[in-house]
Amino acid sequence: MNAIRVAGLMICGASSCLTAMGQNAAVPKSAPVPEDPSTSLESLLRTKVVTASRFADNLADTPGVMTVVTRDEIDRFGGLTLREILSRVSGLDMSTGIFTDHTIVAVRGDQAKATGVHVLFLINGRPTREVLEGGVMTELLESFPVGILDRVEVIEGPGSVLYGSNAYSGVINLVTRKAEGRSGGVRAFGTGAGPTGASAEGLYRRGDLNLVGAVQFHQDSRWSTPVWPLLFPDSVRQTYSLYDKSRSVFAEASYKGLTMMASTMESRSPYEVTGSIGENRWSRTFADIGYDWKPGKHWEMRVHATYTGTGLESSSYPIVNLKGRELELDWTNSVELSERTRVAFGTIYAFQHGRSDSTVSGVATTETIGSRSSAAAYIQLEHRLTDGLKLIGGFQANKVDDIPVHSVPRAGLVWNPQAHWFVKALYGRAFRAPSLNEVRIQDANVHGNLYLLPEESSTFDFGVIYQANRLQTSVNYFRSQQRNEIEPVSIGTSLFQYQNIGGLRIAGFQWESKYYFRPRFLAEGSMLYQTNSDASGNHQILPTPGFGAKAGVSYADKQGWTLGLFDVYSGLVPGFASTPNPKPSAHHLLTAHLRLGLERYLGSSAKRVALFAHGDNLANRPVWQPAWGYGSFTTQPMERGRTIYYGLEFSFKRE
Repeated sequence: MNAIRVAGLMICGASSCLTAMGQNAAVPKSAPVPEDPSTSLESLLRTKVVTASRFADNLADTPGVMTVVTRDEIDRFGGLTLREILSRVSGLDMSTGIFTDHTIVAVRGDQAKATGVHVLFLINGRPTREVLEGGVMTELLESFPVGILDRVEVIEGPGSVLYGSNAYSGVINLVTRKAEGRSGGVRAFGTGAGPTGASAEGLYRRGDLNLVGAVQFHQDSRWSTPVWPLLFPDSVRQTYSLYDKSRSVFAEASYKGLTMMASTMESRSPYEVTGSIGENRWSRTFADIGYDWKPGKHWEMRVHATYTGTGLESSSYPIVNLKGRELELDWTNSVELSERTRVAFGTIYAFQHGRSDSTVSGVATTETIGSRSSAAAYIQLEHRLTDGLKLIGGFQANKVDDIPVHSVPRAGLVWNPQAHWFVKALYGRAFRAPSLNEVRIQDANVHGNLYLLPEESSTFDFGVIYQANRLQTSVNYFRSQQRNEIEPVSIGTSLFQYQNIGGLRIAGFQWESKYYFRPRFLAEGSMLYQTNSDASGNHQILPTPGFGAKAGVSYADKQGWTLGLFDVYSGLVPGFASTPNPKPSAHHLLTAHLRLGLERYLGSSAKRVALFAHGDNLANRPVWQPAWGYGSFTTQPMERGRTIYYGLEFSFKRE
């Protein structure tokens, strides 16, 4: 995999190499999904988030630039995968890289790598990392069982003070539902030639015992499309069939302060390199055990052990087998020192191990094998200077393997000048430790570097937020300076080595709004404008659009009718003037979701039965994205044409 990436870099030239390429917070028990969507009119003020501070905060008052996708929004607009849900989030772009499929979430334009190394995913506050490449997340985006989600909390900006490496330009926390009795649901869907799949959830609570489980399976319809072979295009196009298959299981059990979680995820998709067509199998195993207790009235303490194992197997050239694992242990404290002051502090220890094998022309080679450990300590203090002014400060000191001790600070203020209005001015630094491949890989084309420093960013945010019962709107300016970018640099004929080089600057404006303008009606929208440049002054060098806009409208009533329409507009990605495949282009991705409860037609016996239909890319325009990792050389298909599927849902609920 690394050899293919380096060969692409050789084509685009060494001078353009830069552009070629938490702990479990005190999550409050969530309220059950309301039967009557009109009750959501109060939800904008009730929305609490935990990711940015480890305390349950009002969204507008939390010390971070945050967006929340609620269960109500997931139900209204639908979505088969986590990738579909995140594609509707303000400030996020979904993309792909070489040899991978649907693997990148770019936060506010930051797609500096061919993997998602600059975004950290959490499951109920616990980190899940891929350690060999540093951030591949295909199986998470394609297979996580979205029916079990209560909400998704997104920090847009640095989060390393609380969460460490990879919390660089964003943190995405998947918060699952908690049982409030006995409830569950089963749904199945499909069409003759379209996607097929099924999912189910079960939730059970008795006293202090809380059990949650979910499964999901789906297979997309096949998309046959002609492509020029990547890397070495010739005069012959090839046609191959694209598809995505995924499956997952999630389980959680808690009793008093003890919590256990486990999940397995798998995603299969095809790839094409130099005319060779094969299938990738991405897998992830996640497990966590933790205990929470209160040493004092205003002191919550948590200890957790979290394991993530990831793997990749490919069936054709280049035949690769990647296996990585991370075990993280941490001790976390959330203390209210007084009515005006609170502090979160703790320590983290992590152990990582990975191995990368490849087989080319029948010769098997171990490219990477090795282990490393890291340790960190952090503190974040919040002090309310007046009733309307809160100050934030903190830092994390970390030691990764043989890298010298490194620290990242943060500071800022949240000002509430009058009811419903909030102003945020925030500064924070973040880091990404080198991946195991970047440090240890040794093959014929690329060498690792034991002396790499972590990548580092400094980000400033200034935002104004209005939040009331029915309306939530915000506008934010951001500016991020990245340093010590890790990229392969030519050190000889056909030989590269990972080195710290140059930097990037990304700046822009972001607007987001949600409005329950009448009972049962929701409208939401967002816009993002960003510019980026490198240390040499080259502008718009990243494969992300400079402008994008998103908008959705939904109606839902208590009799079971739900209709949602959502459009994601992506502006033009610069470059790619000479690509042999279709160029990236400005495009709309319009989706529709319809759900019909059958009680009003079939009587009370059908109270928990519903029909649903979902349509993707209704404009029927396939989308090609940059094959990032090859520079401005070529593209690869990402979004098939119009896809519509239908299904049946059964649910039950008992208090």
